[in-house]
Amino acid sequence: MRTDLVLTLAQSKRLIAKGVARYEPVRRALAEMGPGDIFVKGANALNYGLGVAGVLIGHPTGGTVGAALGTIIARRIHLLVPVGLEKEVGWEITDASQRLVEEEGSGPSLWPLQGDIFTEIEALEWLFGVQAVPIAAGGVAGAEGAVWLACFGTPEQVEKVQALAEELAAEPPLATIS
Repeated sequence: MRTDLVLTLAQSKRLIAKGVARYEPVRRALAEMGPGDIFVKGANALNYGLGVAGVLIGHPTGGTVGAALGTIIARRIHLLVPVGLEKEVGWEITDASQRLVEEEGSGPSLWPLQGDIFTEIEALEWLFGVQAVPIAAGGVAGAEGAVWLACFGTPEQVEKVQALAEELAAEPPLATIS
């Protein structure tokens, strides 16, 4: 598999080619991509068990997904969907998307997106070889939006996960509310 071209998108439209980052419009970056390349698109909603993510679409022509999905499929570009487990929703994303179409309301649309879903579960397996199982969510005093994971593996693997968790817990918050 060729992995010398990776496109990551948010507001930045960053293309990483052969280890060098540069900024490109989505269509221009996609013109360089082909099989084995990776297109990274985050999501706003998740049905983990179904392998479906949801992306809110506010742009009248479909935004990033609308501009990219046809090319991604036609050129067999790998679609990686990083999404946090805190975005798990209790309704099937495809049903919610259809309901928004039927109701003809205002606000963003919801685009069901299937690709390789990459959550904390996959990250911990990839980094440490552990099996991570979500067991709870939420909290107070800094744990708002948190997902609690039980990790199973060898004692050495679990110790490495614990060390990373402690290191991350020491990080200051991104923003504070005064």
